[in-house]
Amino acid sequence: MEVANINVSVREQRGRNRMRVVRMEGGLPAVLYGRGGENLSLTLPGHEFEKLVLSHHKLFELHFTDGQREEAYLHAMQWDAIRDELVHVDFRRIDLKEKMQVQVELRFVGNPKGLSKNGVFDAPLKMLDVECLPADLPESIRLNTNDLDLGDHVYVKDLTMPKGVTALTDPEAIVCLVKLAAGGDAEAGEAEEGAEPEVIGKGGDSGDSDD
Repeated sequence: MEVANINVSVREQRGRNRMRVVRMEGGLPAVLYGRGGENLSLTLPGHEFEKLVLSHHKLFELHFTDGQREEAYLHAMQWDAIRDELVHVDFRRIDLKEKMQVQVELRFVGNPKGLSKNGVFDAPLKMLDVECLPADLPESIRLNTNDLDLGDHVYVKDLTMPKGVTALTDPEAIVCLVKLAAGGDAEAGEAEEGAEPEVIGKGGDSGDSDD
């Protein structure tokens, strides 16, 4: 995954009122923590950061006004649900030369053949715990479900992982399956065409705001 560069400034004043002022001025409040370093309250250029987020960036090199730089992972974002507006960001310090443990989204594509037999698609697992170098971090892990028949299961151990990425989730955990619809009859449903499974979206992380 590509590392994005962004300028940041340390925010000395804290509290909700100060963060509200930062947002009114076009900034975005953030916090940086981890790896034994000091917890820092930051201000980001809001519009620039949102463009990077829309481009699916998660790895950042933070450029401070005093010339220092820190490598960081975008750990969480808080959104205003009413205005659909980004209001706070959490960064976690990383070392680009060391492996990191994070969660990666599972994305399901295709049309399981078991749906035509009165089956329904279910995905109990939507995020996968993985370990990898930051450069090897995938945006998501895609799973083609076309061959899933009625009664079929996919376990974590069945997944084909991207190069350099190791799954940490229990190998026996069920990722997805096709099961008979409640009150359904497999034989009666063979002539019916099933609906395509929904592509699972990202769960909303909720980071800790600095009050």
